[in-house]
Amino acid sequence: MCCCTYICSTHIRVYRQVASLMGLSLVKSYINIANMLGVQREISRTQLDAEKKKNERFSDMDEKITLLKEMMRMIFTG
Repeated sequence: MCCCTYICSTHIRVYRQVASLMGLSLVKSYINIANMLGVQREISRTQLDAEKKKNERFSDMDEKITLLKEMMRMIFTG
């Protein structure tokens, strides 16, 4: 009974303190990871938006070239 009382009163308190510190450390790590992923997501979004704009410009130029070719064909063939 004496040993059980000692374990219940002293060791549990120490375990709780260590568990609290470990929990705080885990949460801090999760926050850091979430921040890094957020930055990477924004970089990827910026790159994707730039790529979309390039594709749109390419499509516009392709349509204009096709239109000019058609106009030249119509001039020469009547």
